[in-house]
Amino acid sequence: MRNPVARTYSSYWHDYKQGMEILSFERAIRKEERRIEKNSYYSHKNRSIYHLQIQRFLEYFPMEQMYFILFEDMIKPYNNDHVLNQLFHFLGTSNEYFEFSAEVKNKTVLPRYPITLYIGHKLGLINQPKVKNILLSLNFKHKQPGYRKMSVETQKDLKSYFHQHNKKLEQLINMDLSIWDQ
Repeated sequence: MRNPVARTYSSYWHDYKQGMEILSFERAIRKEERRIEKNSYYSHKNRSIYHLQIQRFLEYFPMEQMYFILFEDMIKPYNNDHVLNQLFHFLGTSNEYFEFSAEVKNKTVLPRYPITLYIGHKLGLINQPKVKNILLSLNFKHKQPGYRKMSVETQKDLKSYFHQHNKKLEQLINMDLSIWDQ
């Protein structure tokens, strides 16, 4: 599980990159409740409320079969105490053939002309290989990865929004999540 504020922001930029989101981040999260009534795809914040998702899993699986890892622990330098080794132990397997790579993959690259991707999706043109290749080349060729930082005010609002949800998650999984309050 990733810090829900960071996960929400990352989700938005991923959808923006794909041409599935055209609103500004602030506007998208402000309108989320109304948007997901029509299309659950636009649930950037809602998908970051982990306790609700875990409760759905608990309808089918006992807590003892679940193992929770924080993204912040996952990206720490690998050593014998790394959370992945704890996961291997939980699964009853070995890390003998495991090779850790700290290389960051799947970095978000923002499109030059996001409206072209958005319209391409809306009209179904993105499903045509030639059109898709043109749109991808137009938008991403020679682009550097990264996206804008979230405003301090928006970050503060989202921290406040997720605070109670994070407390419910802490109680549900018996895990300290205070790192997300920093």
